[in-house]
This record gives sequence, C-alpha cells and structure tokens, in this order.
Amino acid sequence: YQTTIYDDILTISGADIILNDPAGEIFTDKGNDTVIVTDSTITNNSTTGAELMFSLGTDDDSLTISNSTLNANTFMGSGDDTLSVENSTFNAELSAGSGNDSITLNKSTFNKDVSAGNGEDSVLITGDVLSQVTLKGQLLLGTENDTLTLSSILTGGNIDFGDGIDTLIFD
Repeated sequence: YQTTIYDDILTISGADIILNDPAGEIFTDKGNDTVIVTDSTITNNSTTGAELMFSLGTDDDSLTISNSTLNANTFMGSGDDTLSVENSTFNAELSAGSGNDSITLNKSTFNKDVSAGNGEDSVLITGDVLSQVTLKGQLLLGTENDTLTLSSILTGGNIDFGDGIDTLIFD
C-alpha cells in the first residue's frame, strides 16, 4: 500500500495487517504524512526473508501508535518526524530515521532495537507511577546532540548515546 506524494492521513484501527511478498509494504512516500495506528497488529509474513516494513518515507511525518503490536520493522525516513508509542509491543526494529525527531515512549515493550537515527533528537520515556517502558534491545540515540528524558521507569536493554554532546534528564 502506498499513499500519494501529498500530505496524507492514514488511520489504521482495529486491523490485523499481514505484509506478504512480493510487495507487502505500507509506504507513505513524500509529504508531511500523519499515520495513526490503534488497536491493531502489523506483521511481516515474508516467505523469502525480505525486509517488508512499515515506512513513512520523506518529509516531516507524524506516527502515533497505541494499544497495538508491530511485528514488522518500522522506519520513519528522513525529515523532522514525531513518533508517539503508547501501551504497545514492538517485536521488530523501530527507527526514526534522519532528521531532528521527537520520540515519546509510554507504557510499551520493545523486543528489538529502537533507533532515534541521525539528527538532534529528543526522546521522552514517560508514564505514570505504575507504568514502565521495557527495552530488550538497545536505545540508539545516534549522531548529533540528543536529549533523553526519563520521566518513568525504563527496564532492560542498553542505551547508546552515540556521537555528539548528549543530555540525560531525570524528571
């Protein structure tokens, strides 16, 4: 599935999407796109080992994921993107791509790496007193000057601050 080169809005709600060969990707292409995934599952079901993915392409995109499970790599592409993940599970890699990105992770589990990519990125780990973010892979902040704010419990995994002058804030 591919959207236009314009500013598109894609809402996926209550769906079970299986990405199959040969062309089983969700790709929003160019434009300042908004994608909202709620109460859904997206799965890479490649029989050839292909890296079928959920990709937002270029420009300044917004991706909001809540109460969902992603079993396919998710790539935000280039641009100054906004990513918000709440009460969800990732069983595949998540990358914000290049650009100055803003990432908020709340009450979720990441079983693979989470990458902020290249650029001056801001990552917020947030939630209430009883919630936490579980990381089983690495949190990769990449190059440039990044900010990581911990406003909730982060369990497991490793944090790689990468190059640049980074800031860690306990809130």
